[in-house]
Amino acid sequence: MNRCKETVCLSMVLLCSIFSNAQSVQERHWTLGECVDYAIEHNISIKQKDIDIERSRNTLKGAYMNLIPKVSGSLGHTMNWGKSVNVQELQISTKLTQSTSASVDARIALFEGLAKLNTIKSDKLALKIEEHNSQALKNSVSIQVAQAYLQVLLQYEISELSKKTCEASSQQVANTRILVDEGSKPYSTLLEMEAKASQDTLTMVNAANELTNAYLSLTQLLNLPLEQQLAFDVEIPQQAELLTDPSGLNFSAIYEDALNLPQIRSAELALEKSEYDLKVAKSYYYPTISMNATYGTYYTDTQDAAFFTQFNDNRNPYLGFTLSVPIFSGLNAKLATKNAGLNLQNSRLTLDLNKQELYKLVQSVYIDVLNAYKKYQAAMSSSLSSKESWNVINFKAQEGAATTTEVIVAMNNWYSSESECLQAKYQYLFNLKILDFYRGIPIR
Repeated sequence: MNRCKETVCLSMVLLCSIFSNAQSVQERHWTLGECVDYAIEHNISIKQKDIDIERSRNTLKGAYMNLIPKVSGSLGHTMNWGKSVNVQELQISTKLTQSTSASVDARIALFEGLAKLNTIKSDKLALKIEEHNSQALKNSVSIQVAQAYLQVLLQYEISELSKKTCEASSQQVANTRILVDEGSKPYSTLLEMEAKASQDTLTMVNAANELTNAYLSLTQLLNLPLEQQLAFDVEIPQQAELLTDPSGLNFSAIYEDALNLPQIRSAELALEKSEYDLKVAKSYYYPTISMNATYGTYYTDTQDAAFFTQFNDNRNPYLGFTLSVPIFSGLNAKLATKNAGLNLQNSRLTLDLNKQELYKLVQSVYIDVLNAYKKYQAAMSSSLSSKESWNVINFKAQEGAATTTEVIVAMNNWYSSESECLQAKYQYLFNLKILDFYRGIPIR
């Protein structure tokens, strides 16, 4: 009985723990910054970029290791059953003879036209390029998340607007039914209002579906597990965001800031890397100077001395220098230099092209921000007018002094203008986020 009670108590504790955890997950509301950070942390493409960075880091370490002398050791043992010379008696014999040798060899290139040093500089730049490419990918993910996040906010507000419209049409149906029952209105007006209410209900359902799809797009960008997708929700602003006039923004200053973006820095580093690659290719025209040092010894049973005595007496240190002058290499050096020069030219053109495309992008976004703000101002003015018109018609409808057509037109105009105002607002906010991104302001 006691064990049964303990089991029941343990089960209750586990259930309470699971419920509290689920409740805490459901109560969490994600901010835009949290969504961006989570998406970057769990994005598979970004993780692959991290692997590329680590691979470039290993390549750079290998380039440094090439500066260290190459040292190798050898140990050999031979047995000979054929004819051999007895060095002590100077006689030819056919008995089995054995010998053991050991040596240590060290080699280092003293001069190779600075190829190794330039390779190190090139690999350093390659690592920085990979890091900037990774940051560019993170920026791209941030923009996608910001767009999806703002789409959720837009669809949420449209969904709330459709609910208000549905409530207003339902109220109109109730008022019209009273007027019809009193004989002030014909029955046909009730049918028209009921049709309007049904249409508004359908609009509300469609708006809810669009909100669900917006949430789905955002959670897919975040790569959220299924259990977190079900409980996912964003933080809805409690107050309307004050949209400032962007006309005071300076385009030239924004473009100068945009030149610090990782895609431009990556192209600049690629140009610098191409210059070092050209130096590496040209180094194959230079002579090379290398040094070789060997220390060896041996033992043979054709001598009467002991093993370690022979190893000590037969020591043979060696130090040598080699000068190698390239004469003809099948035009490999010439072709490698030409290709490196072409890569350098292409890197210059790529940098110029990236700057041109960036200029066009910043210019387009800058114009979009100005136009979107003007559109939002006009939409907001239209929304205020339509709302005021609807308030007047609604008051007249309650008194039975407005026709059904006037009510329906006023409601449709109010919903349409409010919807356009919301769309203009969030389009402006998104364009402004992109412009801030070009200005070097993180998306949050």
